[in-house]
Amino acid sequence: MTNAIALFVALPITILVAAFIAMASASRRHDMDDFDAPSLGNNKLLWGVTIVLSVVYLMAGITKLGEAGLAINMFTEYGYSQDFMWVIGALEMAGAILLLFKRTAWLSASGLSIIAGGSIYTHVAAGEYFAMLFPLAAFAGLVWISFERFPLRVAAEKEKEKEQQEEKDNSGLQTANT
Repeated sequence: MTNAIALFVALPITILVAAFIAMASASRRHDMDDFDAPSLGNNKLLWGVTIVLSVVYLMAGITKLGEAGLAINMFTEYGYSQDFMWVIGALEMAGAILLLFKRTAWLSASGLSIIAGGSIYTHVAAGEYFAMLFPLAAFAGLVWISFERFPLRVAAEKEKEKEQQEEKDNSGLQTANT
C-alpha cells in the first residue's frame, strides 16, 4: 500500500517540478522564441531519439519509484540502497519530462547522461559487459541531444544563419544595382 502511495505522491511532484523548471527557463529566454536551429544532425532523427529516450527514462523512473521487485533486487545486488533507487527514479522521471522541452533538453540530457554513466560504471564493475551496452547507447544519444540543444551553440548558429541571409540579400541588391 505504501508503495502505491509513494508512486502517486512522487509522480505528480516530479511532473510539477519539471513543468516549473520548463516555465522558468522559458520566461528567461524571450530572445530565443524560436529555438529551432539548423543542427549537425537531422532534426527529425534528433526528435525521434529524444522521444525514445524520454519514454525509456520515464518507464525506468516509474519502475524504480513503483518499487518493482526487480529494481529493488538489482539495486540491492549492486550494493545501492532503496533510498538511492528512489532518488535515481525521481531524477529519471524529471529528466524524461524535461527532455521533451527544447529549452531544457540540453540540461536534462546532461543530467541523464550522468545517470547513464553511473549505470555503465555499475555494470562494468559487476562484470556485466553485455548489460552495459544499453546505457552506453543511451549515453551516446543523450550527449548528442545535449550538444544539439545547447543554447549557446543554437544562438551562435542562428546568428551565423542571419549573417548568411544578410550577405545573400546584400549580394542580391548589388546585382540589381549594376
